Amino acid sequence: MRRISGKITFSFATVLFLAFAALWVQYYQLVELRDQSSEIVNKQTVLEGAINEFIVDFVEYASISQSAPAYIDQSLLKKRKDQWDELYERMNETIQKISDSSYEGHAPDTVQLKNMLDSFHDKSLDVFISMEAFAQMKAINQYDNNVDPLRVQIDTFLGNELAKIQQARSESFASLEMQVISAGWWLFVFVVGMIVIGLVMGTYLTQNVIAPIRLLTEFLNRDDRQDTSQQVPFVEREDEIGQFAQAFDKMLQLEYAKQVAEKASEAKSEFLANMSHELRTPLNSIMGMTRMIIESKALDEDNEDMAKTVYKSATNLLDTVNDILDISKIEAGSIVLEELAFDFKDTVSGIVSSLSQLASSKGVALDCRFINDDIPYVIGDPLRINRVLINLVGNAIKYTSPDETGNKKVPEVNILVDVQDIGYGRAEIYCEVQDTGIGIPHDKQETIFEKFTQADVSTTRKYGGTGLGLSITKELVELMGGEIGVRSQVDKGSTFWFKIPFEITDEIDETNHEDVKRKRRIRKRDSNRYRVDVDIAKILVAEDHLLNKALIKRLLERMGFTDITIVENGKLAVKTYKSGSYDVILMDCHMPEMNGYETTQAIRQIEKLTNRHIPIVALTADAMKGTQERCLDAGMDEYVTKPIDADELKEVLMQWVKIEENGQVDQTSDLKPAKKKATSSHDVPVDMELLKEYANSDADIKLFVDTFIQQSEESTKILCDHCVDGANDNWVGAAHKLKGGAGMLGAKTLHRLCAEAQKISSGTADERKVVLDSIMKEYESVKKYLSEQIS
Repeated sequence: MRRISGKITFSFATVLFLAFAALWVQYYQLVELRDQSSEIVNKQTVLEGAINEFIVDFVEYASISQSAPAYIDQSLLKKRKDQWDELYERMNETIQKISDSSYEGHAPDTVQLKNMLDSFHDKSLDVFISMEAFAQMKAINQYDNNVDPLRVQIDTFLGNELAKIQQARSESFASLEMQVISAGWWLFVFVVGMIVIGLVMGTYLTQNVIAPIRLLTEFLNRDDRQDTSQQVPFVEREDEIGQFAQAFDKMLQLEYAKQVAEKASEAKSEFLANMSHELRTPLNSIMGMTRMIIESKALDEDNEDMAKTVYKSATNLLDTVNDILDISKIEAGSIVLEELAFDFKDTVSGIVSSLSQLASSKGVALDCRFINDDIPYVIGDPLRINRVLINLVGNAIKYTSPDETGNKKVPEVNILVDVQDIGYGRAEIYCEVQDTGIGIPHDKQETIFEKFTQADVSTTRKYGGTGLGLSITKELVELMGGEIGVRSQVDKGSTFWFKIPFEITDEIDETNHEDVKRKRRIRKRDSNRYRVDVDIAKILVAEDHLLNKALIKRLLERMGFTDITIVENGKLAVKTYKSGSYDVILMDCHMPEMNGYETTQAIRQIEKLTNRHIPIVALTADAMKGTQERCLDAGMDEYVTKPIDADELKEVLMQWVKIEENGQVDQTSDLKPAKKKATSSHDVPVDMELLKEYANSDADIKLFVDTFIQQSEESTKILCDHCVDGANDNWVGAAHKLKGGAGMLGAKTLHRLCAEAQKISSGTADERKVVLDSIMKEYESVKKYLSEQIS
């Protein structure tokens, strides 16, 4: 078998070896040339320096011996003689240095130089021997004849030696230049050879590798490549290209088969969907007519039983058709998940409520437990979540019954819910559905999530079902980005679990929000076995507004509270809490001395020492986003906005207090969401219907109106006095107080204007003046209208 990879590998290995060898040789040759050049230059430099040093000393030496003082001066003559002798010794040392610096390329005759220097020294010595003036002058006159030729001879000798050094240097560099040129030619030949080899290899690769791959790519991009009669090119080659083409051929065959299967699946899903729709129409008619017959009471007992059997069979058939329709939608990819904000906790509680009757009829205890009670609002598809839970809980109830447990214990189905923060504003909700039913064999646990599959044939005969429920559940969970699984033991029960990530939100649909909060309060109330009776309950109210004090007191008295303590600021609230044992605290958030948040935190600090928790309910006129979270973060248990809705406040308090209505204790079914009264605020400045909710008589209404006017006169005066530039807490406090009274009284326009004023915590006097004028105008209208109503 021919191997392209082997040839390419061998070629590349050979080229790389040759390249490495050539570069290695050239490298060492150039290194050697560099070392030789450096050595020659160094030696020549040292030798040349020594000769130049000798020449400098000799010139000074000759000048000293050639001159003599004009008169005989013994000290000066001796000094020159010492200097002359010193130069002589130094030149002898330099001659030795010249001798040591000689090398193969040039070796000066230092013996000849030494002899000439000694001869010059001897003949010049006469100048410094005679101490007589006549003899001294005679020696100097004879110097040119006896010594000067030697000086010229030495100069000539040294000049020749320097010339020889220069010539040797030129010859050395010429030789090195020739060697470098030779190395460069060899490197040029190597590069040209590499280019030739690269062209040869490139041509080979292009013809044998790149061109076939390009043809294969063009074949794959053709529109008619699904024609199986056309063979993929190069499949008959035995090298790697052939193997590559064969793999492409197999891939195309598999893709063609996959498309055929997908078309068949789409046809099947479309057929199932059409058939499901066609079946549902007559089934709905059958069920509707049968139910009408049953409810007409026109049948005798036997015929009625048969009609009920028909209705039940039609119901089961409709469930089967719905399952088939759902699975066909999933397979067709036509399910689009909704993105709605909803309360997962409330969804689970709704499932428990809807299936509790079914569980009770089978003698099964159905319970739900939230491991983490603080489950946030999430964004997802509540309808599909509801379907998943109904399938799992419904199956758990179906396969759990007293005669299947094998013991005398009450069969149970438990729902466990937990939540985990996974970061980036997302949370993963984990849910388990546990039962004590028949269980699932270990070898069947992997198949129960497949379509039309149940753990045992006998299960289908005994319990019915299509085997689509768990398959639909698995598909829905995975469609939402989650996971699902099961743990089970035969005759001991099963635990189905799933976990799904959700995006967290702080708000849900406002149309359902109040109802959700109400249901949560009902569940919390029902789970509290230790609620205190209203007639003995002690309640502490922290409120600084006169009108609010009167209204809250009247509301609480209507509910049945008799022990009511009202304080006007946070400090008094803490002091009063310490001195008495209270069951509930109503806490205004905006008070002097200490506000509601600070007061709550102080009480919670005290509770750490007493191990007792008192419910604290926030009362605030701030309904802005974030206020509720701030209340809960401070340690409050509930949150009620002003103006206070009597029904809402009662629902909140019923979590801890048994409140009677019409002489009887309220039941869960009697609780209804608070209804907002119709208002005529567009026509009148005050909604008197709201005020009448708090009053028992006209005298009460007059008392409330007088209290409101008294408090409001103080607040408006403060607003007028502090309508100035810059930050002003007095302005904000007065606006808040007037807003609270207006809201409780039902003066909505005045309430809105005060809310705008409260926002101007730091502004100009002109900005405040505009709002203040509107407030005063509306306040006068409110006063006039109230006076007319109570007159």
